Amino acid sequence: MKTIRNTIIAALALAGTLSFGVAASAAPDYPSDQTLTVKLVDAESVHPIAGAKVAVHNYVTGETILVKSDKKGWVKVDSLYGDEFAVFVRDTRWHCGGQVMVDHFDRFEHANLFVNPEDGNSFSAGELGVAAMSLRSASGTC
Repeated sequence: MKTIRNTIIAALALAGTLSFGVAASAAPDYPSDQTLTVKLVDAESVHPIAGAKVAVHNYVTGETILVKSDKKGWVKVDSLYGDEFAVFVRDTRWHCGGQVMVDHFDRFEHANLFVNPEDGNSFSAGELGVAAMSLRSASGTC
């Protein structure tokens, strides 16, 4: 009886290991060390925008990282886990913020991204580059 009981326990332990192995292999294999880099510039003059507040949302972990653009307009976030991110820029004193989006229409000559006040799409870290921000209107609103 003891042998049968030990055999059943061993079989259950093996089955648990196999089912865990299947679950682990079915999980997506996300990149573990992504670097997200974007340069914020004025849409017309292409001058860098320093001190802009930026939120980087990671869709995989649900984490949001808050950073500011440096004096040359660069925002860089290292060691990100996952492959899809959303980047939101707050309104600045002179420019309208919004979500950074891939520009499929080449609206800006020197930018491959633009900042859209409306909701945008998500993209992977490798798609980032120069993001253009539009000036506020004459009334000062965005």
